[in-house]
Amino acid sequence: MVNNITLKKDVRSYEWFDRAVTFSDYYQLLELLSDDVGKLHIAPVYFHKLFMLISFSKKYNSMKLPRNVITLNAEFILVTEHKKKQLVKIVLPQNIQNNYDISIYNPIAIACLGAKEGNQVSFLYKGFQQKLYIEKLVTQPGIMTKKNVDALLVNSYLN
Repeated sequence: MVNNITLKKDVRSYEWFDRAVTFSDYYQLLELLSDDVGKLHIAPVYFHKLFMLISFSKKYNSMKLPRNVITLNAEFILVTEHKKKQLVKIVLPQNIQNNYDISIYNPIAIACLGAKEGNQVSFLYKGFQQKLYIEKLVTQPGIMTKKNVDALLVNSYLN
């Protein structure tokens, strides 16, 4: 018989432990995954990791999401082990528009989603363990704050 302590220990060992996602991102990604089940152009390993990530991560209302968490459509600066910096934006596959946009099925996106500014993330790519540092969260669209909500409420009365 397996007890809860063993299960929590096992979950902690994976890259999705201690990650956070908004309910909005969770439902968008769940819908994407359900639409993409069985599609040959999506590597099963990334499909599975994304499913596990959103399943085991902590879910938050966007107003209560901890500061500096990487979400869908967030732009952030990644630093490689060789100190090369790159701007990255995690998007749904159909929303790729710029050269810094990466699909949520990309191993870098899966490694970064739900992590925080200042975290080091790692992932396996072409048989090699890669490490990246999330230096700075630049923008985080779609995240409501109390200030945004108050502004919406005031503006709705003015209209």
